[in-house]
Amino acid sequence: LHSLSFQRALGKSNGTSNSKDRFERYMVSYPCPNFDPALEFALKKKWSQVAVRMIREGYNMFNRSKAGVLNKPVATLMMRGEALRYRNTRSRTVDVNNFPKASMKWDEASHEFREAEKCEYIEGQCQPVEWCEKTFFHAFSNGCKARVPYWKTLAAGEWWSIDDTALTSVVAPIVNSGSMNLKELYGLKMTLHCAPKKNFGAGGPPSPASSEPLVECLKKGVETNAKLKAQEPWKMYFPDEVIVVAQFEEIEQKECYTMPDAHPSDIKALCAHGSVKMADAKAGGAPISYSHLINPATQQPFGHDKGDSDVFQGVHKGAGFPKGTLSEVVLSPQDVLEALDMIVQSHGR
Repeated sequence: LHSLSFQRALGKSNGTSNSKDRFERYMVSYPCPNFDPALEFALKKKWSQVAVRMIREGYNMFNRSKAGVLNKPVATLMMRGEALRYRNTRSRTVDVNNFPKASMKWDEASHEFREAEKCEYIEGQCQPVEWCEKTFFHAFSNGCKARVPYWKTLAAGEWWSIDDTALTSVVAPIVNSGSMNLKELYGLKMTLHCAPKKNFGAGGPPSPASSEPLVECLKKGVETNAKLKAQEPWKMYFPDEVIVVAQFEEIEQKECYTMPDAHPSDIKALCAHGSVKMADAKAGGAPISYSHLINPATQQPFGHDKGDSDVFQGVHKGAGFPKGTLSEVVLSPQDVLEALDMIVQSHGR
């Protein structure tokens, strides 16, 4: 609250035929020295865009599945910055470079999808058909496997790499000469709720919690809000107005994974800042949570065409809030649906 004003009517002076109503006014102001409206608006705009982009990325990744991101009452998505480290040993110099990336994970996916090794051959096809295929050496083979590369399937709810530079820049530097500081990698978790405004308190999820899928709440919310504002267009607050609240939490623990032949100084650098060192998978090689970065077949990273002199050392995964992270932002249902191309763009109308 920044000011209050009071007024009382004094009536017309009747001095002329066109005299107007007069009022006596009194105003009380309250100074707010720490209030920066421009900064507050900029932060809300930035983190609203982050929330919308994260839900769009998750929706696009899982839109082939009936158990998609929006088909639960709550959607929880994680995003973190990562760095691949290489060592290049030349005759006179040693160059060490860190290459930043970013990845996301749908927290509920592990409860929705089966592990890759559980692909089954049923009624003439590999099932689930969304992410299983035949190993066919010949047309009548009954062998099944997950689609390759593994991280591009809908299996197991693990991490996948993202190409959206606007999202990547939130958790990792996108302009990099190879000498980036691993402290510049962050990790956060976003939880999306949809409910009438009156169900939300000063913070946290709505009470009572919604039981319908997010997508249904969003679609009904657009209709409900339009009716409320059409019936009483002069009102500014509607208790039954449907809103979407995106809450942000930090991923608290940094991680690292190093190759068996990694240089001791690189192991020290990758596993610094309180990182937990991840062990090899049971079958050997990188853990499954690194399969979007490291090809299980070659144990070398995807997407990097490095020369023989560039030796892959390992991975560092970030954690902690990026600077200026808000605890939550409020969106309208149409903000989310427009981003997912479920309704026509309003362009701010």
